[in-house]
Amino acid sequence: MSDERLRVKLVTYGYEEKTVLTWEREDLLARYAEVMTAEARPKVGPVAADSEVKKMRLELKRQKLEFEMRQAEAETIERERQIELEKQKLEFKAQKAKSERVKRDRQGEKQDVLKRERLAFERHEKEKQLELEKQRIELKNMKAESKKQKWMAEKALKKVQSEKEKTRQNDGAVSAKKYADAIRKCIVPMGLDQIDAVAFFQRAEKLFVSYGIPKELQANLIGPYLNQNAKQIWARLSPEVTSVYDDVKGAILREMKLSAAAYLQRFNTCVKTDDETYCHMPQNCAVC
Repeated sequence: MSDERLRVKLVTYGYEEKTVLTWEREDLLARYAEVMTAEARPKVGPVAADSEVKKMRLELKRQKLEFEMRQAEAETIERERQIELEKQKLEFKAQKAKSERVKRDRQGEKQDVLKRERLAFERHEKEKQLELEKQRIELKNMKAESKKQKWMAEKALKKVQSEKEKTRQNDGAVSAKKYADAIRKCIVPMGLDQIDAVAFFQRAEKLFVSYGIPKELQANLIGPYLNQNAKQIWARLSPEVTSVYDDVKGAILREMKLSAAAYLQRFNTCVKTDDETYCHMPQNCAVC
């Protein structure tokens, strides 16, 4: 039995037409089976004529068609909505992909800029380091050259000083020999008596003045003419003292401890020798 026939029969058994039109075939068969099981009778008169049945069938078809059209339209709208949603999703994905691509491009450009800046900075630092290294090497060379020049200057100065010292020593030796030869025949060696030291120094000083002997040579010139005691005192003195005549004289006189009593004794015992004249005798007896 067709769906239309089932709907007509169910309507004749008391079901509302609007409700029946919404049922599917399974629902129609289930309701019709219930009616047959209950042995119900139609609530309306005898079955309508074929023309009425045809009209009802047409109306049912029309209503079904309208329902199917509305359903198809709703499905179409739903499909269009789904298509629009899918389109929007695709557009969103495309926009997102574009945005990400632009972002990646920008990040890539930014990375390129940063990379270029980093390379430029590293190149600048390397050039700076090279320049500093160059300056350090130049400074080192300058220091080495300066040190070399200083060493050469010091060497030249030492050479000049050495030559001057050698010349001075040679000149001093010549001068010392000249003055030593000059006073050798005039100076009288220091006697063994301590009092003789004073007279010795007085005679020596007179010779220094007479021959114009420089002070730096005076101390060395009297050395050979000292008595044994004075020479021992000389040997205990430092080179700084033995190079100065006044220091040597003072040291010897202090070590001999000459006093007023010693001077008086010298004066009282002073006599004229055979080789002295009365004019020279007072000079030899002088103790101060």
